[in-house]
Amino acid sequence: MDLRSLFYFCIMVIFYLIAMCVISAVNLLILYSLFPKKRENFFYSSVFHFLAIAQLGHLFLALSTNVEEAILANKIAYIGAAFFPMFIFLGVLDVCQIRLKRKTYLLLLLPSIFVFTMACTTGYKPWFYEKVEYITTMGVGDFAAEYGPFHVCFNVMFLSYMAACMGVWLYACIRKKNIPIYNLAYTSLIGVVCGEAFIVSRALGTDTLVMPACYVIIEVILLFAASRFQRYDLNSLIVEEVQKNNFCAYISITPDYHYVGANELAFRYFPELLHRRIDSVLKDSNESFKAFLNVIHRAVSMNQNLSYFQIGDDFFKCLVRSVSYGYGSKGFLLRIEKDVQMQQYSSLLGRYNSSLTDLKEKNLQIHSIQKQMSLGLVYMEEFRDGSTGGHLKRVAHAVQILVGVIRQNANWQISEDFCNNVIRSAPMHDVGKIAIKDSILTKMGKFLPEEYEVMKTHAEIGAAIIKNVLSNVESEEMQRIAQNMAFFHHERWDGSGYPKGLKGEQIPLEARIMAIADVYDALVSERSYKKKFSFAEADKIILESMGTQFDPNLQKCYEECRPKLEAYYSSYNEE
Repeated sequence: MDLRSLFYFCIMVIFYLIAMCVISAVNLLILYSLFPKKRENFFYSSVFHFLAIAQLGHLFLALSTNVEEAILANKIAYIGAAFFPMFIFLGVLDVCQIRLKRKTYLLLLLPSIFVFTMACTTGYKPWFYEKVEYITTMGVGDFAAEYGPFHVCFNVMFLSYMAACMGVWLYACIRKKNIPIYNLAYTSLIGVVCGEAFIVSRALGTDTLVMPACYVIIEVILLFAASRFQRYDLNSLIVEEVQKNNFCAYISITPDYHYVGANELAFRYFPELLHRRIDSVLKDSNESFKAFLNVIHRAVSMNQNLSYFQIGDDFFKCLVRSVSYGYGSKGFLLRIEKDVQMQQYSSLLGRYNSSLTDLKEKNLQIHSIQKQMSLGLVYMEEFRDGSTGGHLKRVAHAVQILVGVIRQNANWQISEDFCNNVIRSAPMHDVGKIAIKDSILTKMGKFLPEEYEVMKTHAEIGAAIIKNVLSNVESEEMQRIAQNMAFFHHERWDGSGYPKGLKGEQIPLEARIMAIADVYDALVSERSYKKKFSFAEADKIILESMGTQFDPNLQKCYEECRPKLEAYYSSYNEE
């Protein structure tokens, strides 16, 4: 070959290698433009990146002018050459729906890391190449080398991965009937191309002319394959559809309360999250973060995974789920959605509040409206469940009897206003049940665990409704007492109640009074799912529960008012 022909051939080789690099870059762009990241095969997309690096290595080798540059270019080429066989194999496993354990994936990395490490010793140790000499082949840079003892590791690794790919392919053809035949054909074609390129490059004694074209062919095959893979990727299609129609906000928090991230809807509901740095500790610095921490606390300490909270005028329902953050550590995923039903109740009642604001100067009319608002809540609940409504009327009278005795007892220093507020608030203690589904509220028989968890939320919901209804139309004292009776009437003296697990005198007095009247009515009244107890049986249960469920300090007052209670319930039953 004369000098001119050699020059032209050199130019052609350089342009060929540049073209291969450009085509690899274009293929990578096509991959990202046509197939969004959430729908691509991670292993095959990794192949594109490593092959692009290998292409650059071959180009740099052709452009090298001395042995040092040639060695460096060869090391760059081995970044791709050492790792892409592993990712090809993992991609085949993924397409054939064969899953490995995480530790196995890490073990598969070791051969590639070892081969690349040995390649990096070139020029320093005779392990991979014993001797390297710079040469020019057809006018372009190259090197001649004597293989070291560890160079055979690359050949063994490459051939092992290709053989494993063929083995997986045969297994899938025989045993995996749910894998599209085109997917199997593409995966087998990749293995054939890799194997043929390896044989040809070894026969010619150079990778520079063979492997870049092989890499491009593999990329083109993968692009065609990817277009078919996503067609059958049902899981991704389902996830995508769910995200499009998602009405829930998701917030992820670590076990030590570090903020991990949130979805777009969470940012819309809680804009303060946009200014919260990832991995920063959540503190109760604002209303939203305080609510997040409270629902997690309830889930952890009280096993109450479903909670409700209010931010401004918005009501939210939150489900807390435990999630893994690697190596067994657990965190929390908060699924939050707007409670539309509560929103409608609150909006309706809020409009009533607004319409009453102008009437504050008319005291007599205001008091009448206040009474109607309180009764309105009772009627709303009675409309949902007639039996509950009767319970509210009876229990209100029972509270009136009990409070009357307590007021006369010198050991209890309570005001007349307190007594009146407790009596007025009693019918509203179960108002939260208006937000409970009919299927649960009217269920005959025992609740399922998840139904019971929903039912328990009526206490917290009731307090929120009362806060919205009575604000600006009732005194702060009346609001406080009514909220306490709704929120805490299921707390127990020994601390085993809900929703807060308060103990002893931590429970407001009005709630302790409400608890006795509530249980007494439940015992002596007949329901569709149970028969009523006799007065003697009910009295025995109440007394036995003093000190565990009820305040033992109220025992004497209860015993004094028992005849009046029995007389009232006897006359009520006769009616």
